[in-house]
Amino acid sequence: MMTSLGTYHAFMWRPTYRKLADLPLAARAAEMRRPEVRERILGEESDRVTGPGGYLLAEAFLRTVDRLYPLDGLNYEPDVSDSVEAQAGAIGKDPIHHLYDVMVQGDGTSFYAQLGSNFDNGSLESCREMLLDPNTVSGLSDAGAHVTMISDCSASTFHLTHWVRDRTKGERVPVELAVHKLTGAAAGMYGFDDRGVISEGMKADINVIDFDNLMIQPLEIRDDLPAGARRILQPSTGYLATIVNGQVVRRHDKDTGERSGRLIRSRRTEN
Repeated sequence: MMTSLGTYHAFMWRPTYRKLADLPLAARAAEMRRPEVRERILGEESDRVTGPGGYLLAEAFLRTVDRLYPLDGLNYEPDVSDSVEAQAGAIGKDPIHHLYDVMVQGDGTSFYAQLGSNFDNGSLESCREMLLDPNTVSGLSDAGAHVTMISDCSASTFHLTHWVRDRTKGERVPVELAVHKLTGAAAGMYGFDDRGVISEGMKADINVIDFDNLMIQPLEIRDDLPAGARRILQPSTGYLATIVNGQVVRRHDKDTGERSGRLIRSRRTEN
């Protein structure tokens, strides 16, 4: 789960903050840095707003400062000493106050990640074990339910950059395994037997990748969903071409305007 001043965060339901919430992000961050505003917000309790994104979510961020990590460097397997709580302890500061201060720095665009279930003592080794298991298929989707809390659009690129090429905290995984998890394994699970491998007679759905220069880019916020709703995006670069049904739909990380994709359904039927 992610948090930033532009999305859900620990101080979003505090009365003084709510008066500032409609300011442009950079102006909001600047206002929150004012000593008198900072003192008021940190001294308040959250309004008891219920429902999705309510005060319980804000409180959850406060309770997990030991698991909140900065994403400025896009390190998803950080050392435990990099957590907000550990950073605060190193300088003798209250962790909640430190969280506030780092979130309002600059233009307020810094993101933090709450690393939980599969992140153990600074390691994602359990994820590697699952990747290696022949019974697992890689994937993540909330069907758009949490687009201001998570961003799964870079998950496939992460398989190749982190697990295959860049990991330093343990063993990596073979490139052919990562590719299979992202292609043939997923296609097979859903019964799409006409794609997932490069072979004669199969659908020409192919990514051509500049592997050495493949990169996940910084997180960004866009208000481009229906009715101007907000979402978190994390672009990836290094894709020389994306081919769908034999047509190049992206070239050098840019949309070509081709729309050769079609809605597909599994051929499997229940007996």
